[in-house]
Amino acid sequence: MLVNANLRRNFIHREKFFVAFDEYSMNCAEHRLIKSTLTKILRTTVDEKNFRLTTRLLADSGKSEAVALLFPMEKLFESYVAEHVKKNFSDRFSVRTQVRENFLFDEPKSFALMPDILLEGQEKIIFDTKWKLKVSEADMYQMFAYSRRYAAQKIFLLCPPNDDGEKFFRSTVDNFNVRIFFVDLFDINASIQKLFRD
Repeated sequence: MLVNANLRRNFIHREKFFVAFDEYSMNCAEHRLIKSTLTKILRTTVDEKNFRLTTRLLADSGKSEAVALLFPMEKLFESYVAEHVKKNFSDRFSVRTQVRENFLFDEPKSFALMPDILLEGQEKIIFDTKWKLKVSEADMYQMFAYSRRYAAQKIFLLCPPNDDGEKFFRSTVDNFNVRIFFVDLFDINASIQKLFRD
């Protein structure tokens, strides 16, 4: 129930109420991912226990209990993007992930600044992945800290596509730029290669 939206937009029609909900569907991306993972395991496993468990999970339906596979999507997204960045740019850059060499404060060393992906070559570039639909103000402060401590010339926030649209932020005073870039997970290599073409 969206109380604020209801008060702002629905003052007259009291019989209506603003709500937000997710539609439950068996044919969703998460279920397709789980099924394709189980199918691949079934084809490649040599372990009898894994084979039996996978067969049982693929056949499971109705009221019977099933084992749930839960993935931290932010970590999965971060690892997937990092692997493809290495594949596409390691010929031109030294590509490092989860770099932990700078801190917000030096004395005492505290609040580690760990960009997801750091590219070092003729210039320093930071890619930070965000598995979210909206970039927050706190995200931008984090990018500013990265740019100062890692002396990065360019910073990209890599996100899944959303309705907000890609954006470019620029501070002329600090020579600080952040580009919000949408990663197409269905054609990730072509998508990532666009980073330096656009």
